[in-house]
Amino acid sequence: MSTTPETTVVINELLAYLSFHRNAASVTGITRVCANFYGASEISTAKKCLVNVFRDKLDKTSFMTERRSTTSRPAHEAEFEDIVSTMNYLDTVDLLKCVSFAAADLSRLPGYSPEATNICSVVDKQNKIDSKLESLSCSVDEIRQAAKSENVAPSSIGVQCSDNFMAESFQAVQQKLDDLNKVVKSLRCYNEAVRPTVPTEEQRAKNIVVFWLTRDS
Repeated sequence: MSTTPETTVVINELLAYLSFHRNAASVTGITRVCANFYGASEISTAKKCLVNVFRDKLDKTSFMTERRSTTSRPAHEAEFEDIVSTMNYLDTVDLLKCVSFAAADLSRLPGYSPEATNICSVVDKQNKIDSKLESLSCSVDEIRQAAKSENVAPSSIGVQCSDNFMAESFQAVQQKLDDLNKVVKSLRCYNEAVRPTVPTEEQRAKNIVVFWLTRDS
């Protein structure tokens, strides 16, 4: 019965970044990013960490060679090449699957992939962004035009509703005026019915005036 080998977790930010991107980016891109982002001491530490994990598998290889700076290039550049070559070798002999590289300090991970620094990739991404912006601009214009056309219809409906409201209001006012007119007419009829008659000249001529004197006068 075969048993699955236990996975070993190795904490190193450079190795974690490299193991994640090495199969999806070119060696030139990875070298450009790591050589600029990581310092000489970090690269040297990463190589020692990798060698210590697989020392029994690398004893008879050239990857164990200690690098020194020369007039042509500094030691950490050669050490980084050793790291890439070592990981490729371990992958071919199917040893990397037993190890997982992790990062403890996320600030020591580049915030971009190696291919993001490729000028051709940058131009291609810029073209895609421009295309999406143009598409979004067209969509916004269509929505704006649709909103304008929708605003016209509600406005006409609003005018019609306003006209109906005014007509109903005038009708109600007219009804109140009619009711008031009826009340005034009824009061006028009542007033005319109870109004006293004014005597004419003929009626005044028939009036008799009586004068009398007291006995003492």
